[in-house]
Amino acid sequence: MRLFRLLMISAALFPAAAFADPAPGPASNAATESLAFADNFAVPRFKAVQAAAHAQESAWITFCADRARGNVESLKKAYNDLGDAWSDVEIVRIGPAAAEMRVERFNWWLDRTDATGKALTGMLAVADANDLMPEKLASGSVAGQGLPVIERLLYPAAFKGKDGARRCAVGSAVARGQAIIADQIVGDWTAADGTRAALADNTRWKFAFADAKEAASVMLTDLAAGLEGLKDFKVPMVFHDAANAKAPRLTEAWRSGRTLRDIGRNLAAIREGLTYFTANATAERKQMIAAAFDDAQKSLAAVEAAKGPARVDAAKAAIVSFTALMQTAKALLPEATGLTLGFNNLDGD
Repeated sequence: MRLFRLLMISAALFPAAAFADPAPGPASNAATESLAFADNFAVPRFKAVQAAAHAQESAWITFCADRARGNVESLKKAYNDLGDAWSDVEIVRIGPAAAEMRVERFNWWLDRTDATGKALTGMLAVADANDLMPEKLASGSVAGQGLPVIERLLYPAAFKGKDGARRCAVGSAVARGQAIIADQIVGDWTAADGTRAALADNTRWKFAFADAKEAASVMLTDLAAGLEGLKDFKVPMVFHDAANAKAPRLTEAWRSGRTLRDIGRNLAAIREGLTYFTANATAERKQMIAAAFDDAQKSLAAVEAAKGPARVDAAKAAIVSFTALMQTAKALLPEATGLTLGFNNLDGD
């Protein structure tokens, strides 16, 4: 199930007012805003993902060349570095990231049916090494291509004997595949006929946007959808796991202990991303948005500090804070930015 497909077609849809033309607001230079967002936010962060993905691939090559003396911690560090870089930009779905299901292939979640576990079991059982070539993986299950597979190989890490060799082969193939996906995203953003060039020329880029103003609206919608995803999925799954200790865990990256770290980095990225579009908002609106973000961040800190039954209450309170943040964003962003919020490439349409 695609996380944001469900987001856009569920009862959590933005209210009709959010899709209407915004009330008269500040003058908006969409071409300048969208290009600044691309140059200073999206492209540098995807380049950071690219660098981290190649570093992870190199770490697997080095480790697997001599497993007996290899340091598994080097693989964990590479995984965590890539997890950080991805969390900082995964909410940017416009254009290149949405193509060819690259986002889903890079980090498949929410996984209610253990699709990743099933994919990993299948990969560990393959007899022909050619079936683990990145090109082959790219045409297979999205659940068998990204960060969750790497996480399961490393937490717990088991690389001894014949099984260890198979795990090395799978990890190396998936790491290579992630590097390829990152290269494709950056390449599409930066090519002479790429997304960034289209923004600079105020023209169409494939089916992602028709001009720079529409691109700015899609970018803003990506950021708002990121908030919706935190409110409806990532934070509630923290509550689910805290309140249902005997049920299968559903939070993102729980094996590696990254759950709250990922959410916090998502939140910080969305907050920074919005600044590219709210520069002309009134001081009052900026303060209201900032206060809502502050409350959400505090609620995450409270969850992290809570232990035992108190964690359930803290997670429930975090849902309330993130709901308030989303409501504030939906109410204020159209008027604060002069841009519309609406359906975008996240729902596959």
